[in-house]
Amino acid sequence: MDKNVPERVIQLSRYVPGFLQEIKEIQEIYTAEEKEIQEIYSEMDKLWTESLMQEASAWGIKRFEKIAGLNPELNDTLEYRRQRVLQTYCAVAPFSEEFLRDELTKLFEEDYTMEIDFQNSILKVFIFSSKYGAVDLFDRLVQNIVPANMEVITNHWIENDIACGNYVSGIVSNTLIQTI
Repeated sequence: MDKNVPERVIQLSRYVPGFLQEIKEIQEIYTAEEKEIQEIYSEMDKLWTESLMQEASAWGIKRFEKIAGLNPELNDTLEYRRQRVLQTYCAVAPFSEEFLRDELTKLFEEDYTMEIDFQNSILKVFIFSSKYGAVDLFDRLVQNIVPANMEVITNHWIENDIACGNYVSGIVSNTLIQTI
């Protein structure tokens, strides 16, 4: 049970007339019913927690994904799935440059740069995050937020420090051309 939720004390015997409270069978019946009601309250608390996206377990996230029509991959982490669900549910139009920067900061913290050339309708984003699923989360964000008339150029750059002193780096590039 959640630390913030006070424990419920259930005493059905308080509602029994005084002359019945002394009967052993009545006491046993109410003791059994109190346990059942306590389990019902416990299950209600679990359902409440599962209805909150940021606190839901894998079961709750799976439920939100089904509602939103999202299909997780086998190797997706729970945090990645949670972020994708939040991104889907929390996208509210109209979008602005500031909104896009805020969303990128939520996804990658400070591990990105963004440039916008309004005159030529070009958005350039360089991602330096090694976070799992970064490219997929970014692609989904761009598809939902960036206007269709803007050209989006992205680079995902990861640099790994290997103990022997060699550096390995790579660029992942993906092009999505959408014609309207």
